[in-house]
Amino acid sequence: ASLSITIGFIGSIGTVSVAIWIRPTGTGSVRTLKQSIHLRIVNFAARLCLGLVFVVAAISKLFNLSDFAQRVGDFGLVFDTLVTPTVWVVVVAELLIGVSLVFRWPGSLVCAVGLLLIFVGVLSYGIALGLDIECGCFGPAVHVSLGTQLLADLGLLLVCAIIYATHYRPPNNSNTE
Repeated sequence: ASLSITIGFIGSIGTVSVAIWIRPTGTGSVRTLKQSIHLRIVNFAARLCLGLVFVVAAISKLFNLSDFAQRVGDFGLVFDTLVTPTVWVVVVAELLIGVSLVFRWPGSLVCAVGLLLIFVGVLSYGIALGLDIECGCFGPAVHVSLGTQLLADLGLLLVCAIIYATHYRPPNNSNTE
């Protein structure tokens, strides 16, 4: 299959604009270059915002590792001897995922979704037990309840869905004939 490129003129009174349609031959899908650019802008903005959230969360925890360790211990999911290594794993993972999202490293979105799903699970566990603690997600300076942070993490999963939906995928040009 090959690509056919059509240049169409869309005009109104006094103005004429050009739109380029890129259509794989044999399919009915049409995406304008303008739509593609808008999707890339949305994708970049979403990646940048999500990446910055992860980086800011990691840095805020780095300045208060002992406080974050206390928060992790409060959930009771990790043996006391494993709290410190768990804290380091979370902080390093957040930092790497944040940077990788901004630079579009392969697998970064999957890792972000995975970490957010772990956070959602831990927060849901804490809510189900009726724990009256703060999550420590952004260090001791930000006081957030478990329920509020759960909603925020679900919102971040929505941002992940937006990143996935706006990801540029070149047309499938495989020859199936």
